[in-house]
Amino acid sequence: MGIKVLMTVSRRKVFYLSGFDPRGANHYHGSYKKEAEKYARLQGKDIKVSGRDRSTPHNVRWHIDYEGTFTDYNFLGWDDLVRTQHWDKRPWDLFKNAARAYIDNFKIADWRTAFKLSRAPIITLSYPLIVILGLLVLGLSIANIAFAFIPYTIIRILIIFGLIWGAVKIFSFVKAPWLLRLFIINNKLARDHIPAIKERLNLFADYIENALRNNEYDEYLLIGHSNGATFIPLILQTLNERGVNLAPLKIVSLGHCIPLVSLSQKA
Repeated sequence: MGIKVLMTVSRRKVFYLSGFDPRGANHYHGSYKKEAEKYARLQGKDIKVSGRDRSTPHNVRWHIDYEGTFTDYNFLGWDDLVRTQHWDKRPWDLFKNAARAYIDNFKIADWRTAFKLSRAPIITLSYPLIVILGLLVLGLSIANIAFAFIPYTIIRILIIFGLIWGAVKIFSFVKAPWLLRLFIINNKLARDHIPAIKERLNLFADYIENALRNNEYDEYLLIGHSNGATFIPLILQTLNERGVNLAPLKIVSLGHCIPLVSLSQKA
């Protein structure tokens, strides 16, 4: 039996793809620095997190020094596309596009495979509908009780408006609108209808390719969270077509949305 030798990592290159989030590098760098400081305080460690370097388009970098390991952290940003192109603010646009996404999913999703693999994506898809149904039942129940004891029309109208206002607030509080936007963009991704994201992923592939070809680090990590994980196969395909050696690159998938795209028959 051979002896497995663990490689010492003194220089690490990290590429991070965030999920469907309008918040950009400022938010994630701040969160990273805050949690690093908390960890250092609790564990008695020394972790240094640098400021942000914005010199590269859509790639905000910062450095981490920790116990002899230097990490070059690259935040590959697409939050600007989320904010400007995929964040419906008008309720009518949001529900119209969400209805189209739901109809498409019911038509083209491979439900048999979905139930076999995992029910989590199905539960996620159902969540906003369950919230809407629950709010509708609750609102009608409150209205029926109130109308039974309040004969005045003007007060009844105020109650209706109050219930609608409250339902909208609750719907937003439980993050259902964010999920609807997530379904909309994943439906478009499954249908290959977002050229701007394709262009951005090609740019990210350029950065990763240059890093791998320069070979200046001991370890290379490509980390994708949520929708960011969905982009990883597309980036790997591009790198593979360019003839890039992918052996040094390690993949980390966090809370990925791949089933939302891959279980579509159009994917």
